[in-house]
Amino acid sequence: MNAPHSHFTPEAIDVVELAKTVGDRIPPLWPLENFVAVNPYQGLADLAPVEAGNVLASAVGARLSFDRKDYAEMLRDERLRHGDISQALAEMSDFLPNPITLDTVLKAVNETSIQIPEVPTVARLATELAGRDWCQVTQDQLSAWAAGYFDVGQAAWPSPWRDLPLFQAWKAETAEDRNLDILGLASLRRDLAHIPTDPKEAVEQALARLAVPENDREDYALSLLSVIGGWAGHYRYLGWSDALAGGPGSDMLPLLAVCLTWESMLLEHLAVQGLADQWRNRWFRHEMQGAVSETQTNLAIDLVLHRAFELSWRNEIVERLNTHTPPVADQTRADVQAAFCIDVRSEPLRRALESQNEKIETLGFAGFFGIAIDYLEAGREKAQIRGPVLITPPFSVEESHDRARLRQFRALYRKGYKAFAQGAVSCFGFVETVGPTYLGGLLTRSIARLRGQKPRPGGLRYNPSETGGIDLKTQIDTAEAIISSLGLRDRLAPIVMLAGHGSTSANNPYASGLDCGACGGHDGGVNARLATQILNDPDVRKGLAERGLQVPDDTYFLPALHDTCRDEVAFLDQEYAPSTHRQKLENLRGELVKAGLQVRLERSARHAGSDEADLIRRSQDWAEVRPEWGLAGCSAFIAAPRHRTRGLDLGGKTFLHGYVADQDPDRGLLNLIMTAPLIVASWINLQYFASSIDPVKYGSGNKTLHNVVGQIGVLEGAAGDLRSGLPWQSVHDGEALAHEPRRLTAIIEAPRDPMNKVIEGHDHLRDLLDNGWMHLLAMDESGKVSHRYAGNLQWVALEDTALTATA
Repeated sequence: MNAPHSHFTPEAIDVVELAKTVGDRIPPLWPLENFVAVNPYQGLADLAPVEAGNVLASAVGARLSFDRKDYAEMLRDERLRHGDISQALAEMSDFLPNPITLDTVLKAVNETSIQIPEVPTVARLATELAGRDWCQVTQDQLSAWAAGYFDVGQAAWPSPWRDLPLFQAWKAETAEDRNLDILGLASLRRDLAHIPTDPKEAVEQALARLAVPENDREDYALSLLSVIGGWAGHYRYLGWSDALAGGPGSDMLPLLAVCLTWESMLLEHLAVQGLADQWRNRWFRHEMQGAVSETQTNLAIDLVLHRAFELSWRNEIVERLNTHTPPVADQTRADVQAAFCIDVRSEPLRRALESQNEKIETLGFAGFFGIAIDYLEAGREKAQIRGPVLITPPFSVEESHDRARLRQFRALYRKGYKAFAQGAVSCFGFVETVGPTYLGGLLTRSIARLRGQKPRPGGLRYNPSETGGIDLKTQIDTAEAIISSLGLRDRLAPIVMLAGHGSTSANNPYASGLDCGACGGHDGGVNARLATQILNDPDVRKGLAERGLQVPDDTYFLPALHDTCRDEVAFLDQEYAPSTHRQKLENLRGELVKAGLQVRLERSARHAGSDEADLIRRSQDWAEVRPEWGLAGCSAFIAAPRHRTRGLDLGGKTFLHGYVADQDPDRGLLNLIMTAPLIVASWINLQYFASSIDPVKYGSGNKTLHNVVGQIGVLEGAAGDLRSGLPWQSVHDGEALAHEPRRLTAIIEAPRDPMNKVIEGHDHLRDLLDNGWMHLLAMDESGKVSHRYAGNLQWVALEDTALTATA
């Protein structure tokens, strides 16, 4: 006799609300063209650690910690100490399902963790009963359809149903898919005609057929969408982008209808003995297992161990900051002020540049320099966002260049060339007639990798009088905001360099992931040029003077581009620099060359068998899977005056943002830092965290197996889901993790009450902090890290935390 089971009626649940709730759990996935870091746990930020871990384990099959044997090894090697575990227990006490002692954790660390049961699915059950991997079949079928439907120009033969609404397109294409006949699902294909066209009705009908218990519907829906989580993330991105541009956006209901309809029809049409009966029984057993608290306790122990792992490093950086004696600040005017992006890769170069000349001051600022633009490059039909992807750029700039027409011609040529090369018929003629010419390109690139050949100069040249049609008042407002945010209202140097950053690599689908995240996954050269054009404009300076901000006559704002793969800084538009500054610029160029060499020598230690020259070669090696480490290692964010960290080697693991509380009386800049750069840094950190801690669910797999699909993302191999996150080679060196997954520790030199006001006014920031997705520490006016944010707008002195850990 079958076990009793919850009965479902369509009226029992609002399927629109279900789709919204589940859709909000799925992070958007940006396409490769502007691949930017996204918090993979964004939709779970409102959940406490154990709750989030439970959802991930049961619905997604993902984890938030290492295997326990890894922590046991850390304890043996003394990379993890009993005091760290005690401190973690103290800090997480409010999150734990029941009291856990140090002895309990130390005993459990040598045991195997009890796994949380995954939400049942028809495909998973059919796999167990039939021996055929219906989970993989499901993923391959839905992913292949999605690749054709969402394609943005790669496919030579686009889907004939792509103009239909999503659910209708899937129904129409699946009804014609003869592959289902081979799978023994011909009846499923025919029965699609009886499925409602309206996705809301389809979801209601599917849930009625499946009879999923009420308390499990959200986890079940999330589990189904996670099977094609990459495509679900891309669909979420499309809706996000549309809403950001003022459109209606889109919800997850149509894609949920696809997944649920497929599941319900597998239940009805798969010829698997006992499938229906086992389906009902499986849900009964799942509900009984979910009531067992032992699994929750085990999950909590795993999370305590990982928090202890994070604290071992957090305590180290706090000690280094509190014992660091910075050099005495030079009160005279600096020769050069060099503003770099807060990206962790800038920290070693800033440190190396300052070591060349004590009269050089470096600054940290978001890489788009406060100017977010829609940038239309010649030969492109669509503008690119050169700014944070979470905002709509207020400015539009179009390329103005003597070679624009040539670029347009090349773009059209490439489009026709690609069509010839990839056409179903013409590709054979292509091999016969054009294919041999590829040999020259291959040889050229191979020779370049041997010689470490530099790429041809890229980028554009702008006339300084062109500012994208931005009116004068807006230019003055922008200039004042930039200078104030840099803390330079009364102390501008003769040369103020604004260095955007990008990276050089060849044959790399993830190249944009190495560029500036603050610039939408592009280099920041365009932003630096536009910012300096505004700052150098005489009319703008006159307007600033009328507001009481006097820019010295001899101050020149220099645009530059920092290549993070080569550790080189190139001056942009140097021909427009005043002749009086030419020697100063040459001196700076020489100091940047020496600084770059110093950084490459440091970085070469992270690449086994490499020297500093080899890092140059990597940038042009089209077979190189690790052109650079990107932001691997990112673990801290510091917003404080530069002299607090000047001379301190932070190992390229820290986002460094300048902030002087005394110069921010209304706390406007503090609010901006905590709600924009800090959030972006957390996103980056959590993307690296997820790709390292759970590369199967949240990474993008092996680079050597990648196939670009739809100009959107990659598959690992010829099938499967659209992969999200970072490639394995971006976080692992072949022997060990190159990125140790620790959630971000933010350290801000500011009074605690103003920080509380910012936290209280921004729900997403508060969720990240209150639920432990990011840790916040306060630095006092003497430069000592004194308090930690304990959640619920409460702060605890670090001395008290240390005493608790010792006890």
